[in-house]
Amino acid sequence: MLTIEIRRYSSGYINLKDFILTDHICDYVGHQVTYKEAVSETCTEPGNNPHYFCPVCEKCFADKNAGQEIEDPDTLIIPAHHNWGEWEESKAATCSADGEEQRICTSDPSHTESREIPASGHIWGDWETEVPATCTEAGTEIRVCSKDASHVESREIPATGHDWDEWTVTRAATTSKEGEETRICKNDSSHIERRIIEKLPPESVVSEPDAAAAKGGKTAGTVAYGQASTGRQVENGQSVTQPEGVFTITSASTGTVAFTASANKKRVTVPDEISVSGRQFAVTEVSPGAFAGSRIRTVTIGKNVRKIRKNAFKKSKVTKLVIKSKNLTKASVKGSLKGSKIKTIQIKTGSKKDNKKYVKKYKSFFTKKNAGKKVTVK
Repeated sequence: MLTIEIRRYSSGYINLKDFILTDHICDYVGHQVTYKEAVSETCTEPGNNPHYFCPVCEKCFADKNAGQEIEDPDTLIIPAHHNWGEWEESKAATCSADGEEQRICTSDPSHTESREIPASGHIWGDWETEVPATCTEAGTEIRVCSKDASHVESREIPATGHDWDEWTVTRAATTSKEGEETRICKNDSSHIERRIIEKLPPESVVSEPDAAAAKGGKTAGTVAYGQASTGRQVENGQSVTQPEGVFTITSASTGTVAFTASANKKRVTVPDEISVSGRQFAVTEVSPGAFAGSRIRTVTIGKNVRKIRKNAFKKSKVTKLVIKSKNLTKASVKGSLKGSKIKTIQIKTGSKKDNKKYVKKYKSFFTKKNAGKKVTVK
């Protein structure tokens, strides 16, 4: 405690001990100011401006005579603060990982501050097939990030499954031997399914051609070609052997057959029609593999043929094709020459005018892109 002497009366003095100090005391004794020097602020500690301070009333003054009080002492304080430089990248962000940037205090380089740079994300290109899917195996496709080619994403392409063509007879059944029919996948001609055709009963209209029949003679069977049956009804899928080869009934109701397997001659004509059980059946299509393994060099296509199936001449020795039909379309001959040795197609649809018309038309059908082989159409 401070002992203060106060002259109060002219007659004497008053001594005050343990006096509770208030700001009013300075009104009697005056302010006891001391000088406070300026203190510079740091990054972490505040500073202050120079001023005078009275510890009795705890007031601050701008002058040593305490004539100018500083009403708000907080104005004397200089807050601590960093002098930050610019943000600079210290770790680059990638497509999938965050980066970082940092800034340094110019007042004290040991003081640093960092913040996250968010990952930029991928910019994917288009999906591209890496491994094509097949009928039975899944494939894969990939896409690559345009920012970083090492970032690759892949996904599965489901297997396509088989797209089977129609069943066609590749070996006709007889009364003594089972036959066989096959179907070929449209997606991949190497995928083939086979099934057995049961032996024909003895009364069948189908008979095995003997050596004479193979040369154009009559059959050694129970029914001669073109003659009426002794009573068996014609059915879809039934095989019929003729001198030209084997035919399969495609529609018993409308009377159409497919040319399935050729006789082994140098020249073969796919006829306009054949006779089965006393009825005439139009030959409207040529089946896949119809000429496979034969020694045929020239094949003539009859006028009723509307479709020549894919791979019809595959694994054959046919080099020339003569076409009399006006019924073919681009779609109906697609892939028909694939795997063949055919070099020339001759058009014989009728008159010279007709021939010229169909030469022009069929040239656009029998192309490498559509039919599977480049040939000369004339």
